[in-house]
Amino acid sequence: MIASNENYSTTTSGVAQFISPEKPTMTPPQLYLPYNWATPTSDIAFVAKKSYLIIDGEKKYTTKTTLEISKTPDFSEIYFSGNSNWEEKSSEQSNYEIWLWYTVPISYFENGTYYWRVIAESIDPELEDGISEVRLFVIDGQSDAPGKT
Repeated sequence: MIASNENYSTTTSGVAQFISPEKPTMTPPQLYLPYNWATPTSDIAFVAKKSYLIIDGEKKYTTKTTLEISKTPDFSEIYFSGNSNWEEKSSEQSNYEIWLWYTVPISYFENGTYYWRVIAESIDPELEDGISEVRLFVIDGQSDAPGKT
């Protein structure tokens, strides 16, 4: 470290070490259902573990979670986006983790391949949102839904 005084003389001190507190990180949502390459034949339940930050040893859960479905793996065109119909479920078997369920009628989809992910909005504006892995599912027209052939 270099310092100067009013006479413009300088002195050098030893190296100082500065430690910043570690910034909490957003956990990305963990996807559960549908499995990768699933071929659903009825309404589709999208299930993911709710995201959180660890702050002072405590879990702080995200307040906004969005399901995105696209026909392209880079999500350049969103086919479906929803964030208001999530159901929260928790149980002793899941160690009281909070799971989110979002059901979309199969009749909403045409035949084809779809990619899906879940985005958890960070509760800290300085942090990036948590984004899950990308999975895909295939609608092949074999369902019992009205309008499917």
